[in-house]
Amino acid sequence: MTPATQVNVDAVTAELYDAFTRRHARFAATSETLVALCGPLAGATVVDLGCGTGVTTRALLRAGAAAVVALDVSPAMVACAARNVDDPRARFVCASAERLDAALAGPVDAVVCNAAIWAMEPAAVASAVGRALGPGGRFAFNVAHTDAPVSDLHRRMRALAGAAGLQPAEPRPLPRRAELLAAMTTAGLAVVRAVESEVWESVDSQRDFLRLPGSTSRTLPRVPYAERLRLLDLAWAAGAPAGATVRWIHVLAERPS
Repeated sequence: MTPATQVNVDAVTAELYDAFTRRHARFAATSETLVALCGPLAGATVVDLGCGTGVTTRALLRAGAAAVVALDVSPAMVACAARNVDDPRARFVCASAERLDAALAGPVDAVVCNAAIWAMEPAAVASAVGRALGPGGRFAFNVAHTDAPVSDLHRRMRALAGAAGLQPAEPRPLPRRAELLAAMTTAGLAVVRAVESEVWESVDSQRDFLRLPGSTSRTLPRVPYAERLRLLDLAWAAGAPAGATVRWIHVLAERPS
């Protein structure tokens, strides 16, 4: 992939992701759950890790954070978040989550990672968060359950790809709860609470999410994006898929005082 193509994919992903968050409540709902789990944030300095287009950044600001560092590895996501969040308390940084601490000027009170740790290296992220937090600092993150139902569209797309002889690789598995908790412990973070929530995923929500380059890449690894979209349209045309309730686990960890 050429650098120019990569920039285009990054821009397309940000545009589609922003449209998704405006149309569907998935990430707004999980943001509110994480912010509530994190506890009082009034006057705190908080990192929105994997900020995307700013959904969780806005939730943190509404909760009274004094400063929010919205950080994402995608330049297009960071630019979109900066356009979406018009608040002097927010600062936008393009950097890797695994090197979070190197991107900060000093210790922070909390780090919140909404629906993004599955795409990162959990052990490296936990270590970076541990270095970034001040004593008593909190880390709240979440992930969809590994036993969450696979959408009809996902199954149909993979079946159609196989029938076309594409032989897509197996999707990268979501990190398991035990793996995530072990990463926290290794990084010196104490797990304080873990709660579950349920988010209804309509068929439209599933389809729109699968249009994101990164999402279709997880469904059909190594299949070109244009072909993934074609298979998605074929899967959609094959009949009315079903919506699903997806369970999420939300974890709060803390750096000892």
